[in-house]
Amino acid sequence: MTFYEAVIIAMKQQGIKSIAELCRRADDEPNPLLQSYFSKLKSGHTTTVTWDKALQIARALGITPNDLYEIQMSDRK
Repeated sequence: MTFYEAVIIAMKQQGIKSIAELCRRADDEPNPLLQSYFSKLKSGHTTTVTWDKALQIARALGITPNDLYEIQMSDRK
């Protein structure tokens, strides 16, 4: 599964109802998490995720980066 799909699953598990809510939780100045970033992930215009961005997303989700990785890899088992 894609990183975007893993984020969506993690959001459901954590009770986060929207990308906007996730972005508010990430409120990380000077590099805020933007909804447009997720649009690019979803559409495939952005295919790689930096470690810093993955950490920011995991923190906003309230999970570890390893948890997010396990979700992403779960369809490969």
